[in-house]
Amino acid sequence: MKLDGLKGKNNMAKWIWTSLGERKDQYVEFVSSFISPKTKLEMMICADTDYMVYVNNKLINFDQFNFYPKHPVYDSFSFKCKEGLNTLKIIVHHNGGETFLTYAKGKAGLYFQIKDGENIVLESDEHVLSSESL
Repeated sequence: MKLDGLKGKNNMAKWIWTSLGERKDQYVEFVSSFISPKTKLEMMICADTDYMVYVNNKLINFDQFNFYPKHPVYDSFSFKCKEGLNTLKIIVHHNGGETFLTYAKGKAGLYFQIKDGENIVLESDEHVLSSESL
């Protein structure tokens, strides 16, 4: 789905990355907490290049993302969590260079939104913690 689908009346999501900058073959871990009023939520995510999503230390989704900088799209999926406080961790691998894969080099980053129906529960912004992952 086109990235425009994440735009909503209360959408404040941002394209985020670690303050260390980007480099070729880089892994970055993003961590945040959220309070969920329900046990089933929907996530929309866009990343350059691969991502893995964990909720409460359980792998819930991963993908090798077909990211094209001029035509960004996002993946969408439902997942289960617990009512109340939950922890989100996303690991993103930024390829950042020439490989044997079909890859259009873009700006390293992550853009996501977690929704409970129409309500935004969590989205990518400056409050999501990030660190380079080894």
